[in-house]
Amino acid sequence: MAYQGNPQYIDLVTSILKENYLPAWDNLIGIEPSPFLEKIKKVPLTNRTISAAAPWGLNGGVGYGDDGTTTPASGPQKFSKFTVDAKALYCNLEISDMVVKLASSNKSAMIDVLDTEVKSGFASTKWNMGRSLFMDGKGILAHIGASASSATEITVDDVRFFREGMLVDCYGYASAAATDGTIISGGPFRILNVDRSTKKIKISGNGITASTALTGTTDYGFITLQNSYKKEFTGLGAIFDSNATGIYGNNYSDYPWLKPITVDANHAISDIVITNGMRDSKQFHNGNIDMLLFGDDAFTEYQTYMKEDNASFVTSVNNLNFKGGHTGFEVLFGNQRAVCVNESFVPKGEIWGVNTKDWEFHHTTFDFVAYNSSIFTLVPNHNYYRALLATYGNLICKNPGGCVRFTNCDAAS
Repeated sequence: MAYQGNPQYIDLVTSILKENYLPAWDNLIGIEPSPFLEKIKKVPLTNRTISAAAPWGLNGGVGYGDDGTTTPASGPQKFSKFTVDAKALYCNLEISDMVVKLASSNKSAMIDVLDTEVKSGFASTKWNMGRSLFMDGKGILAHIGASASSATEITVDDVRFFREGMLVDCYGYASAAATDGTIISGGPFRILNVDRSTKKIKISGNGITASTALTGTTDYGFITLQNSYKKEFTGLGAIFDSNATGIYGNNYSDYPWLKPITVDANHAISDIVITNGMRDSKQFHNGNIDMLLFGDDAFTEYQTYMKEDNASFVTSVNNLNFKGGHTGFEVLFGNQRAVCVNESFVPKGEIWGVNTKDWEFHHTTFDFVAYNSSIFTLVPNHNYYRALLATYGNLICKNPGGCVRFTNCDAAS
């Protein structure tokens, strides 16, 4: 139900949120999650299905000949159509009835309370939006490991995408032959602790049990953000997934040039390795790599290489600071310049090379979901009100085959 109390109170809270916070929120959420997002083009969302026409190959209508001979046959530029559906990203803000009523007599105290709530919501949204940029749209944060025998302390294969406080769903496999998960009752579960050294997470409530989650053959299930399975942005992970059969509605078997080039650094990352990968992308897939996203271990190894092995050869053009707090540097690789940044959501031993000019983020402005002109609704059986922020959109790349994936970029074990 909509707010039923004194409209002056709720109007004041609404005014503070819309005038003091919303413009900055909408501006920063499209910039701060990642340097990658900061650099790519932002496009207003106009349709539920996002499309792109991707040119490939050369124009075929060219040929040599003598004067007076037959001119070349027509061979216009070939295009492939890419499509991806828009997704919804939500953020809840909760304000207690007491805070709403106090707003009428103490606006500064009201702003302090709102400031804490909005900043917390922004940090959570920024984190989840940032990680989804590097995932494949399925939203699987990690797979549950074979040793997940404890109901509330679960072993997972990766902890990159977990932070304390997240609300998650757990899925198990109904049988050993199952290819999709079945949600486990009792959720959503709150992440209480992330042990990054042992790759274990602790969840709230009764957790999961062996009988509901441990029936798979290779893994016992997986974990997603609450209500988000197969509903997240189609990020870079969809392009760099070695097991994927296609992208944006096109099969790799029909269009093999859509698959990015993969370069094995063989645990010896260097400018030569990177330059060769970037050159192959340009020559064979019309790529023009301008940003290299380093996983944690790959970034450490490359910095070591620059300082100890190749300091006289590496051409560092300048240092860069991004609005989200990231730093990076620009390096000359052969005859191409690329921005190098450490991105913790990229697999630790990998580097992902992209041309940011090929990418677009189609989205609506971040705004409140209004109900009868009020942004607040009373949560049933509780004394607080809910304001829901939302944006709708997705990412799309016009030349996914022009990307480059560098593997085994960490130190040799």
